[in-house]
Amino acid sequence: MSIDSPKYTTSTTNETLASFAKLACCKPWFDDEYQPPTRDELVSLFELAGWKTKKIAQMLGVHYTSEKGSATVRRWRNDEKHPIPYSAWRLALIYAGVVDPNEDLKQWNENEFSRID
Repeated sequence: MSIDSPKYTTSTTNETLASFAKLACCKPWFDDEYQPPTRDELVSLFELAGWKTKKIAQMLGVHYTSEKGSATVRRWRNDEKHPIPYSAWRLALIYAGVVDPNEDLKQWNENEFSRID
């Protein structure tokens, strides 16, 4: 007996990581234009990067088993009450090559940001 894996689709029109990088969810949190990623944007990043659940879990440091996969990654993909934490999201963007952490630091050091959430 095999268990069918759920199929995830995205409604975003971002066809490349370069076009994805222009979205508000890819800006650093201290940027006034930053918006947390939607579930569609999260799934889109994972698909554009070509990552399967196991790789996502390993890269972002969450639990994964070959029998059940990763409940954490499933929650991020499917449950609005459990969005991906900003730190995990930013790390995924860095690993995908969408953002450069050095640019974040440069912006942080050159500007005074008033955003406090």
